[in-house]
Amino acid sequence: MALLHPPADCARLRRTWRQSDWPSHRVLRGKLSMGKYLGGSEDVGVDVCVSSWTRLAPNTLPSMAKAGANYMNSQLIKMEAVLNGYVEGIALDVNGYVSEGSGENIFVVRNGKLLTPPLGNSVLSGITRDSVTRVAQDLSIRLSSRSFPRTSLHCRRGFFTGTAAEVTPIRSVDKSQSAMARLARSPRQSAKSCSASLMAASRPLQLAYACSGGQKVGA
Repeated sequence: MALLHPPADCARLRRTWRQSDWPSHRVLRGKLSMGKYLGGSEDVGVDVCVSSWTRLAPNTLPSMAKAGANYMNSQLIKMEAVLNGYVEGIALDVNGYVSEGSGENIFVVRNGKLLTPPLGNSVLSGITRDSVTRVAQDLSIRLSSRSFPRTSLHCRRGFFTGTAAEVTPIRSVDKSQSAMARLARSPRQSAKSCSASLMAASRPLQLAYACSGGQKVGA
């Protein structure tokens, strides 16, 4: 994966400043290869924790906006997780319901249905989240966007979605091993063993197949 930062519009800046005030510097454009954002693999997943930091309340800052000020909250969630030996942290909203990761949306599988927190839980409307939702609907996979407590994270199958994270399975939450990790031990039930048609349809659904224990989610 690479991140591109376009050069600043110097011409526009020159129109707003007097020539005598124009600083002497150059603007550079760079490309940085980042690799896998959360690490892990399709068959293993990542170890995460529930953060002590909550997501911003709806009446403080607009959580649905990718605004610079919102990133401080994400940085605190991420730093706490890493300092405690986890790859990522999961934030709750101000009411104690699951919100999202520091930079990812989250899905869990419960009773053969995909669950994801609604936007009202201080959730960013992610592009990858929307893609998983659309593909699930196309394949008649039951999906519900509703609030659920942190206890639903433990021993459930789940995964993160995001532009950088792509689709990353969750191996454990607060050192409690998820069902995804137990499934991954069996080659017959790993993400790599799902049907060719499902693999061709979408990588998120490839994971959903594995999350269901080798059977179609929603069947």
